[in-house]
Amino acid sequence: MSKKFTRQNLAILIIAVVMLGGTVAGMVFMVIGAQNPNLSSDEIAYQKALRDQESRRKSDDYKNQVEQWKKEMSDNLAKLRGIDGYDSYVGEFDADSVTELKVETLKDGEGATVGEGATVSAYYTGWTPDGKIFDSTSIDGQDAESRDFSLAQVIDGWSQGLVGARAGGVYLLTIPADMAYGESGSKQYYPDYDSQSYDYDQVYETIKPNQPLKFLVQIVDATNV
Repeated sequence: MSKKFTRQNLAILIIAVVMLGGTVAGMVFMVIGAQNPNLSSDEIAYQKALRDQESRRKSDDYKNQVEQWKKEMSDNLAKLRGIDGYDSYVGEFDADSVTELKVETLKDGEGATVGEGATVSAYYTGWTPDGKIFDSTSIDGQDAESRDFSLAQVIDGWSQGLVGARAGGVYLLTIPADMAYGESGSKQYYPDYDSQSYDYDQVYETIKPNQPLKFLVQIVDATNV
């Protein structure tokens, strides 16, 4: 004859689990303290948090979350397109042939001239030698929006290559690696929201180290300092 599992039984079980969890956490806290007698209570708590984080990051659930994040990153990049009317310029190019900064004017502008350190509003698309776009103001299913930036806060290929450009113009920049992202390249790290930190072991690389780049840039406006 089986016993009926009542709500009272369930409540007792939940309390027991919570108490057990607290007991285990307390035991871990005491073990860390015993192994490191010179640590303060805050330092012991920090060490415990690191151990808990390490254990959680080894779990299948965490690994699945990381894989889902990488898939979302890949899907988002696949939606990027070249700026309107100039998409045909986006494609593969010979990385070894890029040895210096090259600026080609695809359309003359008649507006404000971009000076050194100017704040620029522009539409743009950037891609790597394999023809893959890594950043763009043109995204499938969305209206393109120009972005504002200061030439004092961008890669050298932009801060030097866009000086002299004019609003209304469209320019093709071919940028050597040392004027782009150099030896570090560009990457994203997985945002581990549970620990409110980044997991630097989980990386999504968008630009490889020592890789030249190409950009299409359509200047909307420029404000000189």
